[in-house]
Amino acid sequence: MTAISRSVPLALQQVSKWYGNVIGINEATITIDGGAVALLGPNGAGKSTLMKLITGQLRPSLGNVNVFGVPPANPNSRRRVGYCPDVDAFYEEMTGRQFVHAMLKLSGYTIREAKERTDRSLDTVGMADRADKPIRGCSKGMRQRIKLAQAIAHDPDLLVLDEPLSGLDPVGRRDFCDLFRKWTQQGRTILISSHVMEEVEAVAESVILVGAGRVLTQGTWREINAFLNDIPQRYRVSSPAIRLLASRLIQWPGLVEVELLGPTDCVVTTRDGSGLCEEIGRLVCDDGFEVDRFKPEGHWAETLFGLAREAS
Repeated sequence: MTAISRSVPLALQQVSKWYGNVIGINEATITIDGGAVALLGPNGAGKSTLMKLITGQLRPSLGNVNVFGVPPANPNSRRRVGYCPDVDAFYEEMTGRQFVHAMLKLSGYTIREAKERTDRSLDTVGMADRADKPIRGCSKGMRQRIKLAQAIAHDPDLLVLDEPLSGLDPVGRRDFCDLFRKWTQQGRTILISSHVMEEVEAVAESVILVGAGRVLTQGTWREINAFLNDIPQRYRVSSPAIRLLASRLIQWPGLVEVELLGPTDCVVTTRDGSGLCEEIGRLVCDDGFEVDRFKPEGHWAETLFGLAREAS
């Protein structure tokens, strides 16, 4: 077995987890050595199972999970991990301040230490002035901020955040993303699962894509883009002379398919997006075609999610 460095925040080696006959995670091998990492995949892909394995809520059926070189159930690991779950699990009669304070007391902090850390974490997430309201009366966005406050109150080195942007308004999402960037600059490692792709793309430096319980691909954005270049991509093209333009594109060797959608639109499928851009530019500049619109069909994440669904 390969030795795991105690300086590596997270390492999974051939990890599988099944529930009876249902496979949650299948032979996942992941190493995260710092920074912010996005965990992407459609519902049922295995993201939550992975996060529960990483935080010690589940034990793997096979393989090894190590957080800073030790199993996640180890007290030395737990002290270094902060977890923000996707579902709420509050004592609803408590205020946000009481809840965070109680979690710190349960973790062994003195009353004074717990109060100081509670005040600091609530201020960090923008809840200092609203934390004395009973949780049952808090909005979804306020509840998300309280969950994040308890996740960071003990100054963890690794943050595991399951859909932390869910329920936040645009200002709240911007505030959270600014915090995530600040924390990675301070040396923290963040694993963040989210469907708010634009914000995740701006925060995370690398990506792990899961589907049907398997890790389909992982790497930096540059590596993911290179991976996507080998997958057919769809582009919408609009032109007054769309039929003539389509007939010219059919002759281009990088083409996979052209689908006419109406009198002025078509969808072009290719594995060479940059080459298609050059070909469209040549047809406009050299042959005088008028092109009113040329853009990808859907966000890059939709292509990745499509792959993950196909794997299911």
